Amino acid sequence: MSGKQSKENEQIVGLIKSFSWPQSLKGKCRWYFEGRDGRLPYVMVSEDGAMMLRSGDAAIVQSPQCSFSIVDRALAERIEGLDHRWVRFWNRM
Repeated sequence: MSGKQSKENEQIVGLIKSFSWPQSLKGKCRWYFEGRDGRLPYVMVSEDGAMMLRSGDAAIVQSPQCSFSIVDRALAERIEGLDHRWVRFWNRM
């Protein structure tokens, strides 16, 4: 990994850590997405969380180490601008 990529990864990790996915959006619905390794992991979200993912108001991002997070649209836009490979699911209609 180049120094530039490493710096971008650190910046993205910092952005993700500063964001908190509301507990009310965690739930019993499985939302599948394609991981970096080609597998299909899933996150558990509420109906409201699923609606946000469906509408593009939320996105799923995944680090090179395979940890993933759900972020809002604004943060997904920032992350995509730094390194699009982090964005694993984002419905941009």
